Amino acid sequence: MVIFSCVLSLAFAEVILRAIYDLPNPIAKYYTVEAAKLAKTIKIQQFEFETQHSYNEQGFRDKPISSEKVMGVDRILFVGDSFTEGKGVSEDSRFSNRLIEDLGIDYEGVNVGQLATNPDVYLDNIKRFGVALDPDLIVMGIFLGNDFQGARGLPAPDSRQVNLTLPMQTSYSIWDSISLKFLRTLFQQVRSGKSLLTLKLDVEDKNYWELYFNHEISKEYYAGKFNLSIEQMDMLTKGFNQDVLKQIYEGRLGPGILSEAINNQLGIKMTEPFYVNEDYEKLYAYVSESQKIATEHGIRFLVLIIPDITQVHSNEFEEVLKRDFLMQKLPPRLHYLEEFRARLNNDLVRDNISFSDVTEALRSTRKLTYYLYDNHMNKLGHETVSQLLLPKVREIFNSKTQ
Repeated sequence: MVIFSCVLSLAFAEVILRAIYDLPNPIAKYYTVEAAKLAKTIKIQQFEFETQHSYNEQGFRDKPISSEKVMGVDRILFVGDSFTEGKGVSEDSRFSNRLIEDLGIDYEGVNVGQLATNPDVYLDNIKRFGVALDPDLIVMGIFLGNDFQGARGLPAPDSRQVNLTLPMQTSYSIWDSISLKFLRTLFQQVRSGKSLLTLKLDVEDKNYWELYFNHEISKEYYAGKFNLSIEQMDMLTKGFNQDVLKQIYEGRLGPGILSEAINNQLGIKMTEPFYVNEDYEKLYAYVSESQKIATEHGIRFLVLIIPDITQVHSNEFEEVLKRDFLMQKLPPRLHYLEEFRARLNNDLVRDNISFSDVTEALRSTRKLTYYLYDNHMNKLGHETVSQLLLPKVREIFNSKTQ
């Protein structure tokens, strides 16, 4: 009876844990949105677009990743942030998917872009599992808008601990239940102090920004983030476009522009340049280290330079700021972006690192290639990028066979 009672208690504890928790099985170290780590599908219902992101078991918006390559098929690994993941467009409209479709059946794409990440994460993913995927080419997307921010505090990159095999991933089976996998993981979590189990996440009724901030979105929430009372918030935003403001408070627009506009109303000015030389040098070191690792393992490497909306549609975006947020000009910090773009181009040429700067191609289109409020590329933007990449990628593979 004692043994039976113990077994029954352990089984009951396992059932309760499985009802409350998920056991993530990711291969990356960093995930911005918990739903990605849990292989969920999230709906992104925004003011300018509606899409969904379905994440595979590895936590990326793509088909399940396999280390096995089809003989005779070249694999391209795409790393980057939300522009590479394709925020704002369907999965098949991303530049990565469009490029592979145009290249033909002899090419395969693996997209491991992650929302709100930077080159330190790109490098970590290349080291952790990117090389193990045995790609023939790595395309690294560098977004000029924020990849230069806050890099000065990062440690120096290095090429140590590059995994040549994919991190172990386990599939769940009947044996997992019999072996009390969740209960054993809980004990492991207590001993290590590391969070291994994750509370079950219902994403059906949550919008993207609720999942991103892990909090219900409302005017009160944003007021708290800006350290303002509701009365102060209402006073500062009285002259704003109230329809657009409502979209932000309902989670259908990000708070980035609102934050800039409130600082403008309060007369808050930066005491130092937003983008500084130390940030640039640290960013470039991560890019250079990524290229070094790729070369050491016989992998071609290509940097894709993606501009900020203010570098492509400055007049149209400035009109949005004036009309809807009472800002009379673009924030001064944005004027540094062209300087960094030119410097990045020059440094990549100097170090013989292949790159494609899509800024001029995006500028030359007669239609908008970015969403004016969300600031990500729209379908035309992704198509423009894929068309610019196509001859460059063909050239890289042609030179490989010669």
